[in-house]
Amino acid sequence: IEITSSASRWAQRDKVIAANKDIRAFCEATPGVKFIAVREKLLGSNGEPNGELFEADRLHPNAAGYKILADTIRPFLPKTAEPPSASAK
Repeated sequence: IEITSSASRWAQRDKVIAANKDIRAFCEATPGVKFIAVREKLLGSNGEPNGELFEADRLHPNAAGYKILADTIRPFLPKTAEPPSASAK
């Protein structure tokens, strides 16, 4: 999962982008490993972190931010069997 950029760590964005590039290269070179791009999903139209998606600390995503992350990551998770219904007992 890609490292996200937050307003509180915006000064390190170039390091985050470089680290993500290395992580992506590792994932692409490693069979069975996927890279999940999430960083840009938390940015606004101006290319900076969308303040509406972060807690007041400007570091951690809020519920809306975590929903975006979950919706992005979910397709990469293995499918699980449905739990047996109560009537099947």
